[in-house]
Amino acid sequence: YGICYFARTSRGGFSLIGNRTLSGRFINIDRLELAIIRKLIATTEPDMGCLLSKEFMQSKVISLQNWLDGEASAGKLIGAKVYLHPTLNNVENYRNGEWHIVIGFAGYSPNEHMVYHLREDVGIVKAWLEEVL
Repeated sequence: YGICYFARTSRGGFSLIGNRTLSGRFINIDRLELAIIRKLIATTEPDMGCLLSKEFMQSKVISLQNWLDGEASAGKLIGAKVYLHPTLNNVENYRNGEWHIVIGFAGYSPNEHMVYHLREDVGIVKAWLEEVL
């Protein structure tokens, strides 16, 4: 698992080296997840006590999808898909006032490993020799 620390760079100054948390996940993915959670907390409380009608449930899914689409348009994540959970939204849970929304999301990975492949290309030499001769 990686760590992050501030180190001197070859260009002078300091830079954050490392992109992972102690769990091994990328920092920006953890932060993205926390940003989504903060949004959910902020938008959930005012709706407590609303009736779980079809229109209410669909409006919450659409609202979350629109917000995440906006975040994706701003370049903060690759994309997201919001939908009602197909098995956890059952009669027993519904009668208990419980319903489940799934938020699938994908964030960008940081440029952690840039790999270059160098290979000598004989075709370039051959083409050059044909041009010279």
